[in-house]
Amino acid sequence: MNGIIIYNSFDIAKNKWFISSIIDSFKEKGINVELIEESTLDYKSLNCVDFAIYRGRDYRISKSIEDEGILVINNSKTNKIANDKYLFYQYLAGHSFPCMETCSFIDEICFSPFVAKPKDGHGGNGVYLFSSKEEYLETVDFKDRSKYIFQKPSSDLGIDLRVYVLNKKIYGSVLRKAKEGEFRSNFSLGGNVTYFEPPIKVRETALKIANEFDSFFVGVDFIVDKGNWIVNEMEDPVGARMLYQTSSKNVVSDYVNEMILKYGLK
Repeated sequence: MNGIIIYNSFDIAKNKWFISSIIDSFKEKGINVELIEESTLDYKSLNCVDFAIYRGRDYRISKSIEDEGILVINNSKTNKIANDKYLFYQYLAGHSFPCMETCSFIDEICFSPFVAKPKDGHGGNGVYLFSSKEEYLETVDFKDRSKYIFQKPSSDLGIDLRVYVLNKKIYGSVLRKAKEGEFRSNFSLGGNVTYFEPPIKVRETALKIANEFDSFFVGVDFIVDKGNWIVNEMEDPVGARMLYQTSSKNVVSDYVNEMILKYGLK
């Protein structure tokens, strides 16, 4: 059986060990997996490919591979909704999940301060806390304004919980706290991380969301508002650095073994 794992060039440079470990783990199982850089993907050459692991953020790529009749992990439904924060908010609101009020246009905002973040952002990049619309308009260039959505801040800024779901099971959970002077809790921005056992309701919610999209491996992020954990975002592709730092889990081995089990790879 032959597979491919797809990353963009920037993420290849950041994830060399993780990528090579996945390829080696599959090789031990007798399965050949080749790394493909996203921009070089040739859909006409996929006739010998049995499955694709897509670790990018452009659902159109995973959808095009699916249209060739090839299994893609995660699927394009997951990738699309996880990389459009407003689309995910609409899903949450439409399915009665508690979530922070969110607007897609600056003129719709009826609260301040507010968090502005790119619809397709990740890692906390481009996320700002503004005290007023005027401050936002003075700070963000006109050409960039269509990229943002606007969210009412939670009562406990700087704290969030990432729950990892792997093959329809809770795989782990990491509590993140922002460093001093920062409201973003992202690990890549210096946030402190500790392994954390999520409450039952949080576990149930994370599973329900991941199962809704038949997601194989995702992170579901929760924030704290007035003493309650509420859903904030879904992450795909989701990284594993926090799990390696805070637990003894062998993420690569578990990831590959669960993939083989779920999809019957051999």
